This record gives sequence, C-alpha cells and structure tokens, in this order.
Amino acid sequence: MHVRVVRVVASLIVLTLPLHGCSFLVGSTQAVSVAASDPVAEILVDGKSIGVGAGTVELRRDRSHAFMARTADGRSATATVGTTISGVGIFDIVAGCFDLVNLLGIMAPGFRMLEAEGVSLSLPPANSPPDTPEAPPPRARD
Repeated sequence: MHVRVVRVVASLIVLTLPLHGCSFLVGSTQAVSVAASDPVAEILVDGKSIGVGAGTVELRRDRSHAFMARTADGRSATATVGTTISGVGIFDIVAGCFDLVNLLGIMAPGFRMLEAEGVSLSLPPANSPPDTPEAPPPRARD
C-alpha cells in the first residue's frame, strides 16, 4: 500500500510540474532579428554565419550571444546581447514567497530572457580612413 501511495504522489508531481512555476511554460529559445547597416555584410551569431544583410535567428535564452557583421573589404561591427530575468521568472519568484513549489520555475529555461529582441550592427562607411590616433599639438617654444 505504501509503495502505491508513493507512486501516485510521484506521478502527480511529474504530471503537474509545468504548473509549478510558469517559467516551465515558456520555450527555451527566443527569436532575435539582426540587421547590418551594409546590406552586403555577412552576419555571424556566435561565430556561425546566418546570412547577408539581415536575418532572424532562434537563440537560447539562458546565455549571452555575440553578433558580428563583416564585409569583404575588412569593415566590421560587433555587439553582445546578455540575459536577464524574464517577467515570468519574476512572477515565479513572487509566487514562490507564498508557495515554495513555484520556485521550481527558477530551473526552467523561461526564467531568463535575452536583453534585446533586435540587434543593429552599424559598420563604418566604405571609404572612411582607418582610425589613427591624433598627433599631439606642437609645443610652443620659449
């Protein structure tokens, strides 16, 4: 009899796990759109090419991601998008103050979200000279 009760309780916990913390109801990826100021620039996300000019990519919401746009003539632009606690994650924390089971949502992928849903990469103009430090002004002679 005792084994049967344990099985029933374990089954109920497993079946209702998604209800214990709303973060379990959110997917593990998030769509992010990326656009470069130069329409022929290759776009890379975490070192992998996703296309030219602009694109949308599904990214894991529980880690930071690096973005890069580069052209054949050597111009490039970079950006990084980090993570933060999602609104659903905040709800799980607040609900966890009243029902500790809701704190299980902290372990779910939906607890976090990416800081931006869109990334714009601004490349320098095609004919701009390379950045060089300015020479100091001449000193006046006494």
